[in-house]
Amino acid sequence: MDLQKTWHLAIQNQISLTNSKMKRALYLLLEDNCQLELTDNTLAVICNSTNTLSVMTEFGSEIISEVLSTFENKSLQVEFMLKDQRGNIIRCSDILSEKICFREPSYNYSNINSSKTFNNFIVAPRNQKLIELVKNIVAGSNENNINPLNIYGETGLGKTHLLWAIANSIKDTNTKNNAFYMRADRLLRQYAESLVNKASDNTVNILNNVAPGDIFLIDDIDSISKTEKERELFFEIIAELINRTGVKVIYTSTKKANSSKNLTESQKILLNRGRSLQIFPPDNSTKEKIIASKCKEFDIELSESDVNYISKEVSSDVRGIEALIKHIKVNAELI
Repeated sequence: MDLQKTWHLAIQNQISLTNSKMKRALYLLLEDNCQLELTDNTLAVICNSTNTLSVMTEFGSEIISEVLSTFENKSLQVEFMLKDQRGNIIRCSDILSEKICFREPSYNYSNINSSKTFNNFIVAPRNQKLIELVKNIVAGSNENNINPLNIYGETGLGKTHLLWAIANSIKDTNTKNNAFYMRADRLLRQYAESLVNKASDNTVNILNNVAPGDIFLIDDIDSISKTEKERELFFEIIAELINRTGVKVIYTSTKKANSSKNLTESQKILLNRGRSLQIFPPDNSTKEKIIASKCKEFDIELSESDVNYISKEVSSDVRGIEALIKHIKVNAELI
């Protein structure tokens, strides 16, 4: 028997039986991230991540039942297993017995770096339009109703700083609305866990915990783009946030979100309702300002000529610039 073909057919059958886009996305996620192995009297369901395992325990029972019905041996036992990053297989009886609950994004902004603000975000001339738009959204004067907003650009240009600046601005100036910040992979994982534990009193569904006017900040969607099915589930969550709750969504990526050739029609409609704006690398003049700012932050003095030289030699990666200034400070203290 071809187990993977059986698995595929069982999933396709379940997809044909539901009208829910979310369930279809979850089933496709399982298809790509689970595999079956038959050993002795046990059917092993091997999941590639704890996220997939969470979805499997909630939505996989019908699929597993359909797979089992194809075997002559009606006494097969089902065991869930997890494949770690090294490829090792872990038995999941202990994992499944643990209570997993969705931890709601906190209003206390504990996962936000409070030192990252608009005031110390040094804006390159080409990024002025982006910053003005973001500030308008934060102020509630988003006249064009851009939702969602995708901020994309190379690693290290300040996308996370910008999201934290948005959250800190709302915390300090907006008494009516709140900001939520999460990495995309954590959002996906915790959303799946909330579905698994929806009957628990301690479970908080993110869709029930936000209000119109709130801003949901999602960092680094590249962290969940290993498979198209994960991306599909991500965009379904975004659609639910916008359509059901009226929340404003801002998310970051290294590439323009709507540039993918594998987008579904519904994803294209969602993205075309919003907008994608690029964050550009700093020019030399802006890099000099960033270097001077980092020198002040780490209490190190450099001459104007040193700053000018460094700006011409280093890349545009702000994190790389910060690491270099720290390295210079350490070496200076050793002399």
